[in-house]
Amino acid sequence: MQRAKIDFSRLNRKKNKHVTGCIQFADIRGFTKLFNVSDSNLDDLFAVLQMLYQKLNDCVDLADGVRVQFQGDRIVAVFNSFSDESDEDIIRAFEASLKIKDEVECINNEKCDELGRHKLKIGIGISFGEFYATRLGIRHNMDNLVLGSIVKKSDIAEDKYADNNEIVVTKEYKDKVDELSTDSIKCKVILENLTSISTTGYYKTTVSFSDYESRVKELIDEQEANAKEVTGAAIAAKSITTNIGKERTLRPWGN
Repeated sequence: MQRAKIDFSRLNRKKNKHVTGCIQFADIRGFTKLFNVSDSNLDDLFAVLQMLYQKLNDCVDLADGVRVQFQGDRIVAVFNSFSDESDEDIIRAFEASLKIKDEVECINNEKCDELGRHKLKIGIGISFGEFYATRLGIRHNMDNLVLGSIVKKSDIAEDKYADNNEIVVTKEYKDKVDELSTDSIKCKVILENLTSISTTGYYKTTVSFSDYESRVKELIDEQEANAKEVTGAAIAAKSITTNIGKERTLRPWGN
């Protein structure tokens, strides 16, 4: 089935789209401070920035998300709900965020010389709810935009509350994860890793993608093992019932 991701090229001032899904803000911390006063490392940092753009965009795209725009060293992306899923937008936004953290660490390792031995760090915010997607501007200078209260909340999650290499989510996102966690193992694992940030209404996690995947696999294995036990018990019970029936059938009259 072809999934209908948001196509900003079809939107304009008169034609916008009402969407339910997740908004993601991901910001590279302290990147501008890496520039030398003499600007002697401009070429090196430009190459790093281009790699960042590509990696961040790939993480979003592979998770069926859509990049709204780059804002300097920051990416804004959306993960809209599809008609054939009940929880995947929540999961896709989270997993894309985990992979973005991994990719930033890979860039730190691959481009350590260009970075002058400094380490790039990232903060990520995710919100869930309803918003509007549109495209505004003049002729060939059009900008993709997302509008709504959850956009501001995602911005706050990233800019105000996310420390280095943290993912911060809104209460609405956490509540949706909680609602789906009964039937979704991945949502259950996400919920396990969210910690309240005091009384702000925001929740944070520092979990890595590998730890997240390991925990998901662990719970899936447990679920499959339990299912086998239940199936085995049902087969055993059926066998006992069948044997009892046979004994009664073969028992001589009068006994």
